[in-house]
Amino acid sequence: MGNHVERLHYYKLRLMKKTPMDPDVFDELVKIIENDKPKPKLPKGNETFVVALADWQLGKSDGGGTKEVIKKANQMIVDVQQQVKDLRKTGHKIDELYIVGLGDLVEGCDGHYDMQTFSVDLDMRSQVRLAWQLLIKIVKAWAPLFNKVTIACVPGNHGEVRKNGRAFTTFGDNWDIHVFEILEAVIAENKKAYKHVSFDIPDDELVVVTNIRGKKCVFAHGHQFRSGGTNSFAKQQKWLALQSLAKLKADGCDILLSGHYHHLSIVQEYNTLFLQAPSIDGGSRWAENTHALVSDPGTLTFVIGKNTISNMEVI
Repeated sequence: MGNHVERLHYYKLRLMKKTPMDPDVFDELVKIIENDKPKPKLPKGNETFVVALADWQLGKSDGGGTKEVIKKANQMIVDVQQQVKDLRKTGHKIDELYIVGLGDLVEGCDGHYDMQTFSVDLDMRSQVRLAWQLLIKIVKAWAPLFNKVTIACVPGNHGEVRKNGRAFTTFGDNWDIHVFEILEAVIAENKKAYKHVSFDIPDDELVVVTNIRGKKCVFAHGHQFRSGGTNSFAKQQKWLALQSLAKLKADGCDILLSGHYHHLSIVQEYNTLFLQAPSIDGGSRWAENTHALVSDPGTLTFVIGKNTISNMEVI
């Protein structure tokens, strides 16, 4: 470079792993990458979304039978997901889910009404298996959307273990309770994904009493409402009045939620909200022909806040 000389240097090297990675360890790491699906952290809120699962009566052949009930249940799963999403967009701070099994998720096979055994399209084992499979599908779809999930259930009359048309064991010996116990056992085996899910399953009671956002809630199937009048609200009212006079667990509740009658009823009286949940079953030929009773199928949902009960909707 003119009168100046500049000496340059270069280096040559070869990189090698000091300890080759165990192929089994590598494969395990690849699986972690493929299978690990982190869940987004949900914001804390102050509202609880309630879903009332009532009177599916899986196995009943009326109105399209079990296939039609499954179709409605699958649609309901998607509709609930969309409803929660829409409510959050409008400003609702929903961070908790309360699923209530209000009984009669199975039809039974004998002893509830004339011609039942002849008309069912599933045996008892199949009814029960289908019920808990649908419940598992529901939890898998909904649980990731909430910080806390509580699942409660009460026994219905169609879930009773019967002989000669009458229950003959205990209140707790009921298929509506059994299917939720199966669900609880399955969830317990998946603690990592469902550690935020808890259960409220009665041992030998017909009701569940709980507190949601400061509201005392009573859940019952409704077959124990034996007097008071010809409509479901009158029966609810009479039953709750007697419970209060006797100072039993339901005394002083803010919300009484029940099933059994397969239609929607909402009455606000005596500082109590009386809710009657509809069903997604296909109706009843017997009820239509004997009492001209028909109702639209659906699932009742609503939102409970600290001082509010809102967005009651049948989906």
